[in-house]
Amino acid sequence: MDRNAMTIYDELLPLFAFSFSSKGFLDLPDLLASVLSRVPDSFLVSLYDYRYLLDEIQDIDNGDTRIRIWDSGGYETSADDDLSAHFSAIPGIELWCEDTYVETARTIPWNSRDILVSYDAYKNRTSKPVAVQLEDACRLFERIPGNYMRDILLHVDESTDLKSLAKDVKRFEGCFDVLGFTEKEIASTWFKGINFIDNLRKELSGELGVYVPIHLFGCFDPKSIVYFFLVGADIFDGLSWLRYFINNRSTFYTREYEALVPLSRHSQLSFYLPEIVANNIEELQRLRYDLSYSAISSDYSRFQDEMNFVQQVLSDGGDRL
Repeated sequence: MDRNAMTIYDELLPLFAFSFSSKGFLDLPDLLASVLSRVPDSFLVSLYDYRYLLDEIQDIDNGDTRIRIWDSGGYETSADDDLSAHFSAIPGIELWCEDTYVETARTIPWNSRDILVSYDAYKNRTSKPVAVQLEDACRLFERIPGNYMRDILLHVDESTDLKSLAKDVKRFEGCFDVLGFTEKEIASTWFKGINFIDNLRKELSGELGVYVPIHLFGCFDPKSIVYFFLVGADIFDGLSWLRYFINNRSTFYTREYEALVPLSRHSQLSFYLPEIVANNIEELQRLRYDLSYSAISSDYSRFQDEMNFVQQVLSDGGDRL
């Protein structure tokens, strides 16, 4: 299906959700206070953090008209890290279960532009059949009234039978608006991720009568975004923009930022995260606008190198998977 004018609410695809988390960022309330107002269009924060840091998070209310993705809390309460993490952060220790997830979601001041991610903090989440994950998510969504889009986060791996997955999704069509996957589970390499998403999009198009956006959790590296958008992923989020320095669609350690700063200012660089964050937001917004324009115009000339790489991967996919 052609997606050249596809939107989430009124935002053209792709959608970039700038993520925040207490996992690995113990100063989350201060971070939100200093950075959240700079974030355009969309952001992601977990229900776990909203519940246990509510008194300290003052900047999220129903007057905020950006698209807000309310994550499940599974990342904050598990020992798993995303691909961009450069150290293993300690997970949260507060109680988190289906009931606390539902209770917290019911307190959200919905703004009519919200996306709620399904609960996934199960100990056996990676071994649960897709059909059971879909059933559990739909059951919990029914307990949460409100005007929001439903984003089902499915835990699968690179060997998952996508034809069977698409048939399971068809059975539950109508109880969700977005299908989510973690980059770590389906795209340990660009090669595997490109093939997985391309095949998934084909299977979904064959089973469903409507276009369902694909959300890649923990994917916020510029090159990965481009590759995966070109084959059918639509929504991207992650913490890379708070961990690294982004320049010209490439990601670097933050120390690389010093190379772009005049030597006369180096004595002032004891703390330059605010400058890097502002730079990263600008870089990612430029990338989003370029991708949106390319999709609308069907002109991908500014991504020719990435297109060539994707086409090469897909042509080799059957032999190398």
